[in-house]
Amino acid sequence: MKRFVLIEKKTNLLKGIDNMAKTPKTKLVKVLQGNYGCEWEDLCQYDPKDDNQMKELRDDKKAYKENEVGVPHRVIERRIPNPEYKKENIER
Repeated sequence: MKRFVLIEKKTNLLKGIDNMAKTPKTKLVKVLQGNYGCEWEDLCQYDPKDDNQMKELRDDKKAYKENEVGVPHRVIERRIPNPEYKKENIER
């Protein structure tokens, strides 16, 4: 019986934490890159959560392949610092 009471108290404490939305430190982006000889260079950056930008990514990659024959292109995922994140969000 005591064990059930302890679990109930812990879940009540956690309910308040779930309601607070945390802003992540980093954000995921997709980057279109081309290799022009010595190393991969970033051409464009896209937000994977935006459907319009993902369609634009596919169209841009197709256009680069058609216009720059012989140049390899790739799409990578990269984490960048989130501009919406503030250090004040950290609880001490």
